[in-house]
Amino acid sequence: MMSRTNASVALLVCGLLLAMATACGDQDQMRSSVVLCESAADHIKKCCGAAPPELSCKYTYDAPGIYCDPDCKGSEVQPDFSEAASQCILAKGCVEITGVSACSAVPDTVRVGDRIAKALGCPQ
Repeated sequence: MMSRTNASVALLVCGLLLAMATACGDQDQMRSSVVLCESAADHIKKCCGAAPPELSCKYTYDAPGIYCDPDCKGSEVQPDFSEAASQCILAKGCVEITGVSACSAVPDTVRVGDRIAKALGCPQ
């Protein structure tokens, strides 16, 4: 049976390991690229009635695990619109946005952000 002191130490060690394992990630949804992407998505939504469901403005970075070999890399997911594309989309009127079929779903494997930005002549 584990004593109260040993149990406290075990919980402390587990907590520290968990903190170390998760401290190397980034889920910051307040970064400028996310905020601008969400603004561009809202602009599209106002023009279309809804933003394409495939559109994502989330940012995540997961660092390699503690026991990862030196060659492994973390994973990073960027918002579908870059900051430049978001600003470009925000400068477009609804006539332009609906005219390039930005309101329709993407039937293929092309990222919706890339398709919309390219159709509007915005940087990707």
